[in-house]
Amino acid sequence: MWLVSTSSVSGNLPFELKPGEYIVGRSRSAQIRIKDRTVSKEHARLVCRRNGITIEDLDSLNHTFINGREVKSGEAEIGDDVQFGAVRCRFSVTPMGEAESEESMSTVQVLPGHTLDIRGLTPAQQEILRLVLQGLNDLEIANKTDRSPGTVHTHMKAIYDYFKVHTRAQLMAKARKA
Repeated sequence: MWLVSTSSVSGNLPFELKPGEYIVGRSRSAQIRIKDRTVSKEHARLVCRRNGITIEDLDSLNHTFINGREVKSGEAEIGDDVQFGAVRCRFSVTPMGEAESEESMSTVQVLPGHTLDIRGLTPAQQEILRLVLQGLNDLEIANKTDRSPGTVHTHMKAIYDYFKVHTRAQLMAKARKA
């Protein structure tokens, strides 16, 4: 797994992430060094596991975000966006940040002849949306995708924001109208 910058930035990105713990920051002692004035000297801690990453903000001045949401501590996985200060990055299977999955598409079929535009969702969010549309609940999705229920919940909030809805029922109604 790789942490890649989605824009030009000075430092040691892309960075290969192996299981373990890493400090992201401006400091020379940071394992993942990002030379940007919006990044704190010790900005965040990444704990990498086989199936995901825990990100902990280290009381940075400009905060840490996962998929656009500010976090003190949160879960991320391949395809998710992370932002340290103003520096935007993505977790990728390649150092080039190329498409992570053949399943990542621009639309999803809801009913015959009806599709939803999902270009703004990460591959993980697209997968979860497909399972929601199949009628699975959060716990079933967590078990099926080997994610924690908290991670599924975080992705669901991002999906709701993307479609400008507040509940699963509103999401399903919007999908039926597509």
